[in-house]
Amino acid sequence: NEIPKFGGYSNAEFLKKSLLGGQQNIFSKADWTIVPSHKCNNGLKNAINVAIFEKTFNQPVVFYGTLGLPTDVLPDQVLEDVTDKMRNEFNCESVISDDITFKGAYKNFCKEILWPTFHYQIPDNPKSKAFEDHSWNHYQLLNQRFADKIVEKYKEGDTVWVHDYHLLLVPGMVREKLPDAKIGFSLHISFPSSEVFRCFAQRDFILKGLLGANSLGFQTDEYAKHFALTCNRLMQTDGDIEEGIKFDGRTIQICCVPIGIDAFELEKTLRNSEELPILKNIIRDRWAHSENKKLIVSKDQFDTLRGLKTKFLAYEKFLRDNPCYISKVCFVQVVTGSTKKDKYLEKEIVSLVDKINNLSTDITMHQNIVLLTQELTELQYYALLSEADIFWVNSMREGMNLACHDFIVSTSDKNSPLMISEFTGSAELFKEGCLLTNPWDIKRLSEIIKFALEMTPEEKRRRWKKMMKKLIINDSDNWIISTVKSINSSWELNLQRSTLFNLNVHEWQEAYTNSNGKNKLFIFKISEPPTPDILKMLNDLCSVPGNEVFVLNTFDKLIVERYYARVNNLNLIAENGAFVRIHGFWYTLMGDNLWKNEVLPLLQAKLERLPGSYIKVGESMFRIHTENAEDEDRVNDIVGDLILHINTLFGSKKGIHAYFHKSILFVQQFGLSLKALKFIFDYYASSGSSHLHRNSSFNLSANESMSGSVNMSRVNSGNSPSLQPVIDNLKGVNKFSFAMVSGSSSPTIEPLFEYVNRFTGVNIAYTYTCVYGDPSSTNAQQHVNGMNDLIKLI
Repeated sequence: NEIPKFGGYSNAEFLKKSLLGGQQNIFSKADWTIVPSHKCNNGLKNAINVAIFEKTFNQPVVFYGTLGLPTDVLPDQVLEDVTDKMRNEFNCESVISDDITFKGAYKNFCKEILWPTFHYQIPDNPKSKAFEDHSWNHYQLLNQRFADKIVEKYKEGDTVWVHDYHLLLVPGMVREKLPDAKIGFSLHISFPSSEVFRCFAQRDFILKGLLGANSLGFQTDEYAKHFALTCNRLMQTDGDIEEGIKFDGRTIQICCVPIGIDAFELEKTLRNSEELPILKNIIRDRWAHSENKKLIVSKDQFDTLRGLKTKFLAYEKFLRDNPCYISKVCFVQVVTGSTKKDKYLEKEIVSLVDKINNLSTDITMHQNIVLLTQELTELQYYALLSEADIFWVNSMREGMNLACHDFIVSTSDKNSPLMISEFTGSAELFKEGCLLTNPWDIKRLSEIIKFALEMTPEEKRRRWKKMMKKLIINDSDNWIISTVKSINSSWELNLQRSTLFNLNVHEWQEAYTNSNGKNKLFIFKISEPPTPDILKMLNDLCSVPGNEVFVLNTFDKLIVERYYARVNNLNLIAENGAFVRIHGFWYTLMGDNLWKNEVLPLLQAKLERLPGSYIKVGESMFRIHTENAEDEDRVNDIVGDLILHINTLFGSKKGIHAYFHKSILFVQQFGLSLKALKFIFDYYASSGSSHLHRNSSFNLSANESMSGSVNMSRVNSGNSPSLQPVIDNLKGVNKFSFAMVSGSSSPTIEPLFEYVNRFTGVNIAYTYTCVYGDPSSTNAQQHVNGMNDLIKLI
């Protein structure tokens, strides 16, 4: 009863009746039992079971999943009995779905759309759009049923950990109903580049589903970077794999840890098995009966992604180029899954196997290649790995291939080499000891086979030890501990950022009074031109000896000076921290701006397709305004492309960062606002108390060093020289007994909130990080409704 390849069932009710016909009585009367299923993610299952056994988790573990068999044929009472038994005896909550929904989601959308596209094989059949839309509905519905079951059973304090591409929407669906839940997601396959992922018609829904998690787990840094760049491009998010992805007022942490296996448990199994030596002897007698005969082993799913065809072509070339090996090597290829799914591939593989075996002069005595399609027992599989002289993984694209992990442990006596495709997740882990291959380079593959077979025992041992060390460090226990830690820390961070207290006026006044006669620091982020009330407030503050007041905004130096010309003794921070004016002198914190000459043509080319948008050029930055764009639907695509290109091309090399905030795309050197704050502290550390500057003729020579970390130069206007990198200077922090940073939440001020909070009650007696507006997440500790409330308070 296979689901039609394109379009699903035309008459679901008819099919359902045909499935049910005459069978209900059988299922209602027959005995039944629950047995383990071999069709599952064995790596995940083994990792979780070991963690439960070793008490790695500090909470009870409950599994959520489907039953693994058609359920439409089961009478209601039987289904209820089965789910009760699963819950009571196996700690499993069953998610029940009708067979058509399950098959449409799993066989069609997961296997025909998600799986190939995540592995860079975009479905291109002209009819695929029809069944893609149809199966997408089934996929959404199945994900919703998982989410509903989780929400139904959820208790405060639970951790929800969702796994793999079958359930990409579940984190977002659960988050919608449980906004404060602790949710993690782990992807066990590769994640494609943004160029490939953007081909999904449902790309926004999938990304939003994933971004509902607190922490997202990927098997390699490469897959995580692909995800981060995809979010930057398609969702205009900010952040990366180190800092996390900032989306919808939350920060989603990225966890890059390979899943691994439990090497010690496998070693124990191999050591204690009485049957294993017998099986190894059988394998040797059948395929490697002479002392000089070598055995190459592979284990793969039967599909085009595993590189079976190029693997066999390379093996054939190796034998033709080295005919002396024809009778000395046997290649055993184990395939799992039905070979009937892809009849064209099956025909090609069978033809190649016949062609390779025909190279032997006596096929009755020796086969060059053996294709095993039957299921192996666990011990048969380990015995085959133990006898292998080479284990070969040739995948075109894959996540972690745990078969090669099993092989490394199994070959502890022979130390046989591992040939592995560089496009496999495990290759990154074992690159120091394995033989990396390009699965498309048939000539090179054939040469590496020969090299591996002729490798000296000393080199084999050296390479094996490197791989074994990596395997032990990156085992399944490490994966679980690291992932759960990432989920917890991200949840705690977001909880902290979402917990705001209204500014206590009485407490604030008391703190200010207690600091009279001491130095006080004020930094206000004011994004709009100042009102008369704002100017009066600033004048009042600046008139008090010991108060050092700064205004931070995106305007250039000339504009910000013009706006605040009537405020005496006011200090300024222009262009988000690129320039700082203290006591009338400007200091430059940005590096060289030669990058602007490269970025500007890129911006102009992209914005030609977005009429109504325009660029404002500052000394240190570009501001691209899109609020008046004629085609609003194109804004996100074009801005996303710009973020991707700028952060990729200029991010790591030149420290240039692009982010989108309130319909404006900012392009500037990264971290200037925090650099400006550190510079301010460094300035006061080097030049005594703040009121000393205001009331004396203290001066610095143009190149005088104010501290060991910063060489400063100052001028009255314009082209102020740049500074050396600024480091933390606690001496400057300690100059102040009161510090207040305030403004609406933005990527510019949030780092300042976080930095100042570190000194609360330690280096600075009183600190206030005050946000106004209605942010869903912030590093600020206090809140006021708006700038007017802040003015009244001060």
